[in-house]
Amino acid sequence: MVAYLVERTKVSRAWVTFWLAFSCWFVGLGTVFSFNIWKEAKFFVNEGGMFHLYQWGAAGGLDFFGVIDFFTSRIMLPLGGLCFVVFAGWVMGRETVRDELSIRSPVLFALSLFLMRYVAPIGILVVFAAQLWK
Repeated sequence: MVAYLVERTKVSRAWVTFWLAFSCWFVGLGTVFSFNIWKEAKFFVNEGGMFHLYQWGAAGGLDFFGVIDFFTSRIMLPLGGLCFVVFAGWVMGRETVRDELSIRSPVLFALSLFLMRYVAPIGILVVFAAQLWK
């Protein structure tokens, strides 16, 4: 992230690093506060047939830590895995994938490539949908 922002904005590396570290620290404070002073703050509340993005003191919904946990474990991880298998199965060259996996057997490599191209994306999408359905 630092290298990307330095190249895109032409701001010094130290300044970009400071602001990224500060942003991470600030979000981290939200997760800590969700266990004490912000424990009444609830997001994505569905009470009495009404949906509220944010509500203070609601019985249901997610606290800030729960929102971060939901986003990382149920959205980012499956999508990251899906992007990985699509990239490795369809975008990277066959020889590069073979070298990176250190597979010398042609049969085993063909099976691995088939799994990366067809089976793994379907499996990841099923898991992703099931996690969002919960």
